[in-house]
Amino acid sequence: MTYTTPQHLERATLEALARLTATHRDIRTAHTALRDAQPGYPTASGGGGNTPTLDAAGNPPGLDRHLGTLDLAATDQRQLVALVRQLGTVTTQLHDIVVRWTHTPTSLDAPKRQVSGGDCVACGAFCSGAVNDRLRAGLCVACYHHHGRWATETGGDRGDWMLVRRRELEDTDDDAA
Repeated sequence: MTYTTPQHLERATLEALARLTATHRDIRTAHTALRDAQPGYPTASGGGGNTPTLDAAGNPPGLDRHLGTLDLAATDQRQLVALVRQLGTVTTQLHDIVVRWTHTPTSLDAPKRQVSGGDCVACGAFCSGAVNDRLRAGLCVACYHHHGRWATETGGDRGDWMLVRRRELEDTDDDAA
């Protein structure tokens, strides 16, 4: 479907809103289930009490699904976090366009772009654009201060810092997943 008419655009946004509402209702449950489905966390099939039940091969139930396959739960959890970050950016951009073009200008009043945020170029965190949550040189508050401390200590340039920062963040994401 091409979105060429106002009716098509309105219908598409209503459908997206309905999916988003349904997602919002269950996102906490989904996140908990994703966390619990990863190796190292309790599973629903893990038995109970101090004496775990074992299958015929002597392994705890559910272990076989993690031995020869990818960890789907960890992959889905990382994708869930990335998609929610993207959702914040996309909805902000959509809102900005609609607000900019629904404003009714007079001869003295030109439409003004709404202040909006964006994603940090180092960690990908969404910044809303509010006074205490704005991008500084493309960086969120945490990365901006981290870069300042790192540059003072090492004297390195921003490119080197960005590689170090992304590696640090990947390590902490792997620990959390």
